This record gives sequence, C-alpha cells and structure tokens, in this order.
Amino acid sequence: SETILAALMPLARGRPVGLVLFRVIETGESPEAAQSYLDEATGALEHHGLSAVGLLARGRPAQEIVASARQPGIDLIAMATHGRTGVTRILFGSVTEEVLRHTPVPLLIGRPGGRKAEWKRILVALDGSEDAEAVLPDASRLAHTLGAELDLAQSVFVPALPMAGMGEVPVYMTPPDPMPYLRRTCARVAE
Repeated sequence: SETILAALMPLARGRPVGLVLFRVIETGESPEAAQSYLDEATGALEHHGLSAVGLLARGRPAQEIVASARQPGIDLIAMATHGRTGVTRILFGSVTEEVLRHTPVPLLIGRPGGRKAEWKRILVALDGSEDAEAVLPDASRLAHTLGAELDLAQSVFVPALPMAGMGEVPVYMTPPDPMPYLRRTCARVAE
C-alpha cells in the first residue's frame, strides 16, 4: 500500500497538503502494531517536510475507507491495488473496486510496480456521457495545479454484425467520428 505515496509526491511538493494515513484492522490484528506502523510512517513523512497524521479504524476495509472519506476536509483517496485477478479476485473481492463504487471523493489508484514520475500529462478517458465528463472539473484543477497537460480521449466501439446469408463474414459498422465531440469538450475545458 505504501507504493501510492510516490504517486502523491508531485501533489504534496511545495503545497500545503495534509496527508492522512489510514489503516483498517480486521479481527485478530494487533491495534498496537498497526498504530506503531502508522506512527513510524507519519514520522518519516514529517521528516521530509510533509504534514501527516495516522488514523486507525476497525472493520471492513472498503466500508471504513468510504466512511472516513465522508469526513470534512478529505478531498482525495489514494490507494494501491493488489492487482488480484481471476479466482483470487472472485474469492477475496477487491477493496479498491468497492471503494471506487461508493466513494464520495475522487480516487487515485496505483499499482505496485507501476511507473511513478512527475505528472506532466493527464489522460482523461471519456465515453461521451455526462457521467464520464463529471471528472473534468477535478482533472482540470489537478492539471492546472501541477502545470500538466490534460489529454482527452474517447474510445469508440465498432460493432461487427453477422450478415444473414453471408456465412462467416462480419460487416463492420462505421463508428461516428469522435473528433467533433472531443474538440467541443476541449473547448469547454479550456474556458
């Protein structure tokens, strides 16, 4: 989970950002050991000039993370994902996915081993819906704050339809050109 801290450093560098390190312990875990870990981690961040506090909760991780994010002053959740797939994911579920479905604030997700660098370009994937565009104000503020470029992209689904009497030859429908939508959206964001 600590791997997400590297992705947060460009946000915290040179700005008054308060970090809350949040740990959820489940049945059988030692609260003393968890608190000691949080104290050590916050101390290391404070040593590097960052404001950090550690909070400990007991319960189901996703529920506790979402509940904590509803508190005043929480602007972003940042968490690493374990990257579980297949049967492991089915059996254990995904805390990150559950948080994503229920969080009231933006969620930054990092993968262990993922590339961490300065944020110079931010990609926003859109599908043309208002729900997807809801991220644009936050993405725009983030890009402005970091001096980063904001790139907008839209995936276009190209359906293949089997034609009756044509055997195995699919017919591909021509998708609408995404560029007029992207140009209009870019102009709105630039305003």
